[in-house]
Amino acid sequence: MQRFPEVAELQQVKDLCCSSGLKQIPVQEGLAFLANRPSLSKSQFLASYAELLQSKGIQVPLEVQEDVFDLFDHDRNGVVDMMELIPGISLFCGGTDEEKVQAVFRAYGNCDGAISIAEMSAFMSSVFRVGLTPKLLAAINSQGLQVESPEELAYFTALECFQEADLTKDGHLTLDQFKAWFFSPQNDPALFLPRFTETAV
Repeated sequence: MQRFPEVAELQQVKDLCCSSGLKQIPVQEGLAFLANRPSLSKSQFLASYAELLQSKGIQVPLEVQEDVFDLFDHDRNGVVDMMELIPGISLFCGGTDEEKVQAVFRAYGNCDGAISIAEMSAFMSSVFRVGLTPKLLAAINSQGLQVESPEELAYFTALECFQEADLTKDGHLTLDQFKAWFFSPQNDPALFLPRFTETAV
């Protein structure tokens, strides 16, 4: 079972985001450049990452690039797959919440431009592994939802989203349906897309 990160770890993630050069890359460009194959080995990831930075005239030390790979490689199997890459790019590349939501849907969406509950749960699980602290988890549990892991929180969040937003009950959400839920007053977009690209902590 994955644990939630401590505050000090989140600071390290923010520092890495600043030093990685990724926040200078628009999220759609990052996904288009990196998310073009089912998975990337470490050498493939580093080569593509370096090429992406060079295309923008950005210089980043190799050790920082390796730290970024380690951050994306949640399961520590030496490969970054689409379910790890898309959340990583959407969190650390530049762009507004609107742009990031659209980029995620383009990356995950099927031919109808929709996303399934399994895809949404996988995406949110990757986000929560990085962006939620035990303190925030305690606050969520105090509201009546008892969860112990990022995967559990992702599952229940995706389930709630589909119950509220999947008006056609076809098991898929369109971009417009998701945006209506994501930007609704009762939700905080920063919970689902932590703002690591901001300089303030």
